[in-house]
Amino acid sequence: MGETNPETGMLVDFGDIKKVVQPYIEMFDHYVVNDIGEKHNEPLLMNPTSENLARWFYETLAPSLPDLYSIVVHETVTAYCEYRPQFD
Repeated sequence: MGETNPETGMLVDFGDIKKVVQPYIEMFDHYVVNDIGEKHNEPLLMNPTSENLARWFYETLAPSLPDLYSIVVHETVTAYCEYRPQFD
């Protein structure tokens, strides 16, 4: 959610998102999420439900992506969870 840049026609450049997200892709790729949670003392990752993963990713990424609206974690093609914080 936000305003589209009139010069680029984009809300956010995916290259900018990739710079923020890439370290987390590397952190999780081919690792057991519970182990990552233990290593980094992250309670939401120690119990990696889709709800906890969505919340953890939102809370972790939001400071670097100020226009972040929500995070969606898919378990299957038809089962997913969306985390969106409550805004006042």
